[in-house]
Amino acid sequence: MKDILEARKGVEVQNYDIFYYPDEDLLKKTYDFITVTEVVEHFCAPQKEFELLNSLLKPKGHLGIMTTFYQPDIVFEEWWYRRDETHVCFYQRETFEWIARWLKWSVEFPAENVVIYSRVDR
Repeated sequence: MKDILEARKGVEVQNYDIFYYPDEDLLKKTYDFITVTEVVEHFCAPQKEFELLNSLLKPKGHLGIMTTFYQPDIVFEEWWYRRDETHVCFYQRETFEWIARWLKWSVEFPAENVVIYSRVDR
């Protein structure tokens, strides 16, 4: 039913998750918009993963990320978010700005803990 409703809106949605939806064929396509919600903090090799995301975006495509940002006023040792053993990589706003420069993306921060990248290099 969900697929039918999305098709009526003209939106096709695909799910990929390394554990729950491991359809490797989805990594051979390109997309207008990719969302990664509570994912980037699990990247053991962030450079590799952001390069993969870049390769999956169509020209002028968008990447939306939601993760809890590390803030300078947080005492890292006491931060609740770092206590999740699967969280191995943490980001500040400046980190996301650096990634944008590196991959030649534009970047916006429309809400707390949300990043929207846009491809502008092609």
